[in-house]
Amino acid sequence: MFKQNTGDIVVLTVCSQGERMMETVRQSRPPRSYLLYFIGVFLLAEACLAGLDLYYLYGQNGTVRDFLFDFFVTSGIILALVVLTYFALRKILVRYMDSTTRFSELAGLLPEGVVEHDLDGMVTYANELAVNWFGYEASDIEGRNLNILDVLVLEDRDRAFNNASILLRGGKVGPTEYRVKKKNGDVFTVLISSSLVERGGRNVGIRVVATDISEQKNAEAKLRDSEEKYRSLFESSIDGILVLTLSTGRITEANPAFLKMVGYTLDELIEKTYVELTPSCWHPLEMQIFRDQVATRGYSDEYEKEIIARDGTIIPVSVRRWVMKDDSGKPIGAWGILRDITEKKSREAEIERVNAELLGYAHAVSHDLKSPIHEVLMASETVRMLVARPQTEEVELYLEESFAILEHGLSRANNLIESMLALAESGQEPREVSRVNISETVDEIISERASDIEIRNIEVRPDEDLGEIIASPTHVYQVFSNLLKNAIVHGDCDKPVIEIRSLGGTGSEHRFLVRDNGPGIPENLIDDVFMPFTRGDFSDTGIGLSIVQKISEVYKGSVRAYNDSGACLEITLYDYSKS
Repeated sequence: MFKQNTGDIVVLTVCSQGERMMETVRQSRPPRSYLLYFIGVFLLAEACLAGLDLYYLYGQNGTVRDFLFDFFVTSGIILALVVLTYFALRKILVRYMDSTTRFSELAGLLPEGVVEHDLDGMVTYANELAVNWFGYEASDIEGRNLNILDVLVLEDRDRAFNNASILLRGGKVGPTEYRVKKKNGDVFTVLISSSLVERGGRNVGIRVVATDISEQKNAEAKLRDSEEKYRSLFESSIDGILVLTLSTGRITEANPAFLKMVGYTLDELIEKTYVELTPSCWHPLEMQIFRDQVATRGYSDEYEKEIIARDGTIIPVSVRRWVMKDDSGKPIGAWGILRDITEKKSREAEIERVNAELLGYAHAVSHDLKSPIHEVLMASETVRMLVARPQTEEVELYLEESFAILEHGLSRANNLIESMLALAESGQEPREVSRVNISETVDEIISERASDIEIRNIEVRPDEDLGEIIASPTHVYQVFSNLLKNAIVHGDCDKPVIEIRSLGGTGSEHRFLVRDNGPGIPENLIDDVFMPFTRGDFSDTGIGLSIVQKISEVYKGSVRAYNDSGACLEITLYDYSKS
């Protein structure tokens, strides 16, 4: 235990409950020194009285009887006054000691540290918990060897001094956090409430009640770290993250990836509900998933749906959702991760298209090769039979016809195989590129097709200058050769005309149009003209326009077909760049 002097009163703080009870009984009456003090006062008064009476006895010629009478009467009066004063002051003193004892006991039972210091900052009292916290000894308190600033870290001392000044000027200071240190140097955090200590109507010091909040601060730090990690993941995720309430379905939070995906700002988005972002055709599915998965087990399997962007664009997404609960376990919201699968859907569509092409290849090759192979087989069987007969003029004529059939069938089969090889090679990256003059290439193709053009009496009108493009000369040749061939074959009318025009372009872009004035593309074929083996009444293999499309994709361009007083094929190409 340690002693604390308060005025002239000695307050004892003991560590055990039994000792505290015994000490309380002893402190319910004044100490013996107090009684001895009054006895001393009485004896001193009696000595003064005796001296005074002796003076009167000898100086005034009094008798011994008068002396004794005055002495005993006055002594009685003095004794009565002393006794009355003793008991009156004793009662006041006991009350004060009881209140001080109760304060010490109460302070000892508190789960907070209680410390008092004088106006110089010297600690005059500390309860048992505070002493244990800081690791000091009772002697440090008894001898007033500890200054309150000694337990504060250096950075917090100015703030503590300023707050103490405010209290002494009559101001108020709310609970304040300080970092304090033990005698061994360990630092922890406390929350301190301060008040003035008054005695005799004047301020004699400051009392502080300190609560150890180091565990709370550690928990807050861990929570803050957790929140920072969550926020970092939330902000940096490449997938969209969305948080909403269950009661209203209103969006409360969204990460930058989701905002970028849908084109809204966060302020705009929180005014909307999740349902508003979802096309109505997906509402039944999402209700079922929430009911059967999220509400029952707390999360959903990954599923696909669509959302509506700010500009009305429909975006395909894959979604996983989780339920959010409050501290009591009651569901209050949901959050989900949404991934834009537009590219995935495009790849799937491309795979479907390629598979359709492959299926078309298989059917077309099977169908187209059967006919020439059948011709070859029949002709070879005829030749075998004719060779066994006598060689007459009639037999030789049949042989000549059979060989012609063989040649025709083999030629058709060869053309089909070469076209398929050209189609396969058309989608490959060019090995070498150069600056190609489009007009020179078109003139070369027109010269090669001169006989067909003349026989069909076609007027070909190329622009005088079709420009230049950085590309493979072979690819440029294949594009315009197939476009021109398609126009020659399908431009069936009285006065056929084929236009080859440059539509200009910006930068490395080059746009061209090949138009005929024939009957146009049949409506049932216009959506499939670039599929391999799609052909009209006069086509051969149906591969030409497929080659044009594949080459346009190599050059990051496109090709489209439409009817405008005839068939129109518009192609866009860009200067080739490996990047």
